Amino acid sequence: GLVLVSDRIELELAPAGGVRHLSQLVRALVATPTTSPSTKLSIGLARVRRTARRAMLVVVSDFITEEPSFTWRRAARRHDTIALRVVDPRDNELPTAGLLSLEDVERGTRRIVDSSSRRLRKSYAGAAAARTRSFERWCANSGIQAFTMMTDIDPIVPLIELFSRRATRRGAR
Repeated sequence: GLVLVSDRIELELAPAGGVRHLSQLVRALVATPTTSPSTKLSIGLARVRRTARRAMLVVVSDFITEEPSFTWRRAARRHDTIALRVVDPRDNELPTAGLLSLEDVERGTRRIVDSSSRRLRKSYAGAAAARTRSFERWCANSGIQAFTMMTDIDPIVPLIELFSRRATRRGAR
């Protein structure tokens, strides 16, 4: 199944099987516009908690916004939950490119920064490292498996690695 979330449920497709359903899921992921720039993933979790069946939840996000641990902990007790964090390399390291105009899409604000400043790049990298540590701590506190996927590589290889490791831990082949 699929639940697309901003600060509200944008689209929900019930779980099903088959190639046709898989095609419908992929189409929804690619073509569904969001109506809000804000993010509140716990709204999607509230929806999933109402399902009677146990499931594997794979939550794909940049996980930049703060999420309440207790909500996720409750979901992780019932469902096998993976937080798949998508990270662009520029989220970790600011390129040396002179003046850059940056936009915070969720807040709707713009800011001009001088990326040639060594101090700014160091501060930016430090903030990125702090976000990573915070994400990993949050996942551990919530009982969720953390996984980070970079946008500059083909996603198939890391996903195969993720699910292979999980299968190995469970004794499957």
